[in-house]
Amino acid sequence: MRWLYWHPETKLVEERREEFRRHIFPGNFHLAVVRHNRKGYTEPLVATVFPSHHLIERGANYFPLYVRPAASTSSVVRETPDMFAEGIGSDDGLPVSNLTPFARDYLAGLGAQPEDLFFHIIAILHAPTYRTENAGALRQDWPRVPLPKDADTLRAGAALGRQVAALLDPETDVRGVTSAPIRKELQGLGELTAPKVQNPANPKHGGSAIDLNLAARWGYAGQGGVVMPGSGDVRPGTRGDGFADVQLNATTRWKDVPAAVWACTLGGYQVLKKWLSYREAALLGRPLTADEALDFTKHVRRLAALLALHPQLDAHYAASIDGRG
Repeated sequence: MRWLYWHPETKLVEERREEFRRHIFPGNFHLAVVRHNRKGYTEPLVATVFPSHHLIERGANYFPLYVRPAASTSSVVRETPDMFAEGIGSDDGLPVSNLTPFARDYLAGLGAQPEDLFFHIIAILHAPTYRTENAGALRQDWPRVPLPKDADTLRAGAALGRQVAALLDPETDVRGVTSAPIRKELQGLGELTAPKVQNPANPKHGGSAIDLNLAARWGYAGQGGVVMPGSGDVRPGTRGDGFADVQLNATTRWKDVPAAVWACTLGGYQVLKKWLSYREAALLGRPLTADEALDFTKHVRRLAALLALHPQLDAHYAASIDGRG
């Protein structure tokens, strides 16, 4: 998360894209997806604040759940079976659901809401079986999403999609994952572990502190100062096979990160390794704060909880294509 200074008249950060900015408001969600990816299919991400173009490695396209059109926007939309409208008019500029007539008719027929469809899409696109069964098509073009024939299936998928969206958003607290009581299966994963070292400059805690300098060559400055990922330091986990200890430095580590969590990629990037690369002490100019060190633990739990949803996501995908013509 970074601050962005927005100026309505100048080009401080490339183009100011007023036509996009007006759709960023509290309570709105944006689906980040690409037509196809250099490294193969990557699951969509979900943004609730102004997003980066490179949230997905090749450049993300953002589809908002609601749009706040300018008063002069044309009310003409494409009469095609797409989910998202190309343009919707509004006399008062108030947010409206970002749907084509096809999508509106589909929801009306089920008595469902735009949110049900939006979060169903997220659930489907995160189902591993969907990715496997549609691998060829996903290399060529936009993802296609099966539509359930009944409202109960759609809403069940939406509930799963909301869980996925919450886990993907570092600003959203998830009870049992990022706040107590932590779910039993997530306890102990990625916990910070280190011997205390004497620090006379910090007398409030008995003159001791934990060394939070990230100094295992996780990142370095490349050409033009661009941050490049380094080799880092990953060692066998305390729990044995299937777990890894991720070192901050020679004495401090996050212990027992599941191997699948460590290898997890989103947006074309290995999530945890990417996070570490930007926080190497030589680049950051300081040690991690206690909150930053805890953030890493929370990210481990988020990813573990996301992976744990895979069987339910697969089951919803199967239910969505059941009886499809």
